[in-house]
Amino acid sequence: MTDEVDDAQPNDTTVEPRLPDAITKLGIEAQAEYLRARERLGLSLGPVAQLGTVGRYRLEQEIGRGGMGIVYRARDPELDRPIAIKLVQAKPLAHYDKLRARLLREAKVLAKLTHPNVVRVYDCGQHQGEVYLAMEYVEGSTLRQWQEGRPHRSVLDAYAKAARGLAAAHDLGIVHRDFKPDNVLVASDGRVLVGDFGLAGLPAGDETRSDEGSSLGDSRAPRGSTTRTGTLLGTPTYMAPEQLRGEGAIESSDQFAFCVSLWEALTGRRPFEGEHKEELLAQIEQRRVVGVEAIPRRLRGLLLKGLATDPAARFGHVRDLAAAIRPRRSPAIMSLVMLLTLATGLVVGWLLEGKTAEVTDCDLMTSLAKVEELSRSPEIRKSFDGLLPSYVELRSHIGDLKEEAKLLCRSDVDPSLLARRQQVEGWIAYLEHMLEKAPRLGAPMLVLVVDDLENMLSSVPPPVPLDPRVDELLGELRIEIADNEPDKAMATAKKAIVEAGSRELELAAAHRWRGRALALLTSRSAEALDAYLQALDHTEAAAYDPGRPDLELLIAEIAVMRCGRTELAEEALRHIPGLFRRFHEPWLSGRRSDYHEIKASILKRRGEFRSALDQQRRALLIRYLKLDIREIANGHVNLGTIHERSQSDGPSLARLHYGFARWLLDMASLRQSPEWLQAAYNLGHWLANDPQDCHRAEGLLEEVRRRSADLQVYALTDIVLAKTTCEDPSAARAAQELVELLSQTSSISEEKVLDAWATIAGAYSMTHDLPAFESARDRLVHLVEHADDANWRLAALDLTAADALQGFVPIRSRELAESARAHLLKLPEEQRPAEMLKAANALIR
Repeated sequence: MTDEVDDAQPNDTTVEPRLPDAITKLGIEAQAEYLRARERLGLSLGPVAQLGTVGRYRLEQEIGRGGMGIVYRARDPELDRPIAIKLVQAKPLAHYDKLRARLLREAKVLAKLTHPNVVRVYDCGQHQGEVYLAMEYVEGSTLRQWQEGRPHRSVLDAYAKAARGLAAAHDLGIVHRDFKPDNVLVASDGRVLVGDFGLAGLPAGDETRSDEGSSLGDSRAPRGSTTRTGTLLGTPTYMAPEQLRGEGAIESSDQFAFCVSLWEALTGRRPFEGEHKEELLAQIEQRRVVGVEAIPRRLRGLLLKGLATDPAARFGHVRDLAAAIRPRRSPAIMSLVMLLTLATGLVVGWLLEGKTAEVTDCDLMTSLAKVEELSRSPEIRKSFDGLLPSYVELRSHIGDLKEEAKLLCRSDVDPSLLARRQQVEGWIAYLEHMLEKAPRLGAPMLVLVVDDLENMLSSVPPPVPLDPRVDELLGELRIEIADNEPDKAMATAKKAIVEAGSRELELAAAHRWRGRALALLTSRSAEALDAYLQALDHTEAAAYDPGRPDLELLIAEIAVMRCGRTELAEEALRHIPGLFRRFHEPWLSGRRSDYHEIKASILKRRGEFRSALDQQRRALLIRYLKLDIREIANGHVNLGTIHERSQSDGPSLARLHYGFARWLLDMASLRQSPEWLQAAYNLGHWLANDPQDCHRAEGLLEEVRRRSADLQVYALTDIVLAKTTCEDPSAARAAQELVELLSQTSSISEEKVLDAWATIAGAYSMTHDLPAFESARDRLVHLVEHADDANWRLAALDLTAADALQGFVPIRSRELAESARAHLLKLPEEQRPAEMLKAANALIR
């Protein structure tokens, strides 16, 4: 060290210039601009070193002005290495002598701080009356510049490193006082280093009330925000409330600033916004947080804890925060590990024998402990036989839920977390109920429980908790849906709507769950769609925009897949990309793959098969990157359905996709999953049209029919089709069985009802039962009247019947062939199957 002045005394006669009254009445931005203007005019800078030497260091180039002075690139001739020299300037709003003495004292401590995430201070001293610091020279950019456009995972990794640097300083009793992304450097080799320690203000206890104006800085963030010369106590928009009140900075004040910075990096906005110091303080104290919906789920509680108004409610040490925000292992990597170890059962052993996280004494944790114990029981594991990956997923989600519950237990005084706590309480109760019943549940319901839990964990809670009575009724409704009790569910949904009164959030939740009950438990698809539309209206009226993406996707899905309303589905999907951008939807999220898959369904119905294949492949790519085996198989099944409809695009590819999906699920021990049954059904459906494989199709479809109550109508329809293809006389008897089953079943889609009646009519035509054929055909003509693909369906039926009746009732055969041709000619030319038209013309001749 050179010219140390540990015992320097403050100059008691220093007179601090005051900002003009006209400026102090303006906001922070205007005050900061005024100080910058003074700098540009040379009114706020002390003597500036000319390029030459400072101490033993040779200055080479000015590289920046910020923080508290000018920074030069210099060279240390003794060690022959580049360094940075910061020459600390006097400023109009500071006790300079007091500042100089403090800087030299703290520089001595900083010189002892050696940490990979802190800019090293090598030396300090005085030059022409100014304090200088010789520091590590870092080639790179500021964290603010670096983080622009980076993925969240990379940003979190960088901030975790910066937090470790802060922790090392705190261990030496050093408080930063002005942490923000402009004061963190990212070196060209990837190192993250915190700089400007201890240079933002006086230590706690040394600050004076007259320095209040010196807390004004450049608040132009999120881009280009710096604390300019003329600023002592940091940047107000990053300050903790105790700093804004003039109480001085402590270690947890740095933690608050850190969380503001990370919040801004993830959302593009700071959590608290205000033009004046008083307005900022009011926003913090009233917990008016903005942008919470864009924060990744697992980080919300962590950052809100670090942003607590009371310093004692924040993390005990910034090191705890650093560990908590560290990026988790990629779900795709975890899934890959799971697949590689699946055969040996190591995954389950790892889950069951792993360390149990510390349990906080809290009602949430008590309830969750019971759920965790249930999930480990032999009965539950046996229930998931043939569903091992789903069981692993369940245990993983319970672990996530546990981490969230621990945070909520520690932070239940924060109003911004009350709604999330209510959500978690309700879902723990639902999960406990479902696990207790798991041994009696079928595979589809077990998988639904896992999917529901994932959706809950990725959802954004409403801004305030729901009315307790409405929330209680919705909890009952969830269980009644799971227990397959449609009458009870409808009655409970009605009670919830009445209880909600005119409260928009409650009405939105009640209508949404009524829609779910209608969609899952009944065939009243139009009513379910209407319920979802009402839920969306109330969601928008409540200004609860984070709730919109899920509702828009539900509306689009049920509109196109069950109601044939493609225009409504397209309108709902039109809003989704903007909502994804607004709320920072992860690129590998299930919502994104669902969006592409629903879009593919719309395009398939319109006959735009190439575009449909492109959208379905996008959905499948996301699922491959996530290594979600069930969804990968489901994606291949959907690709198969598009190829099946695309006559000119190689329908044989459909068989390939269906077979691959079934093989993949067999290999992943998912033979009991709903996806396996769906793949087996689709493969059977495809083989049912092939005279060489129709008997094999019957075998597959009989297994599906035996194992799945939900696919009874679907499987029997294609059993009838397979018998018809094989010219099995028992096709008529199977067709009559299907007619009876249709009269007893209500919870199937309109599209499948049309498929069933077309198949019934085809079976009767093959067995030459003309009256039964005409009756079934009339029923189909009535049902198909408003369907988008009515012409294609009627053309296919009439052509099949014309061929079957050709040698039996030639006149009727010709009439049906002419009808088939007429329907084909109504199709757009690019959607018109040439082979079908050729066959119709041949039968007419």
